[in-house]
Amino acid sequence: MLILVITTVIAANCSHHVDNYQEETPRMVVQKFYNALVNGEISKAAYYLSEKFALDMIELMGGMDRLYQELQLIAFAFGNSSELPLTYDQLMEMTEKEVVVFLIYVLGKDEFDNFRLEILSEEIDGNQAVVEINNFDEVEIHLIKESGKWKIYPDF
Repeated sequence: MLILVITTVIAANCSHHVDNYQEETPRMVVQKFYNALVNGEISKAAYYLSEKFALDMIELMGGMDRLYQELQLIAFAFGNSSELPLTYDQLMEMTEKEVVVFLIYVLGKDEFDNFRLEILSEEIDGNQAVVEINNFDEVEIHLIKESGKWKIYPDF
């Protein structure tokens, strides 16, 4: 009898969690990505970036060795500055996605002070989506589904 009660409680809790799970929409992913990026939360922003995009960017920029050299220069340039959201050791331990997000962060850092994200529209077509945003200019953010989750795949 005790096993039946325990099994019933576990099953009820599992179904409760499944019912409360809500898939992140492309709109939500864009919002969370930019919120994390603006706040310098590199790992959190990297979660929302496409793995495929990160690997494509690394290849385009000459591979990880070249990117790590760039990271070392960036870390050296910032020194121990509080402007850099990570320590030197953290920079050297980044994943590929984190490296790409960090470069996006460093290159766009000056714009984040006045960053204002307004989501205008969302269009989903199978495993691809486009979210139109307004941040001083109207821009389309492209997303793809990877392992069943929406990920940002910028279209340059």
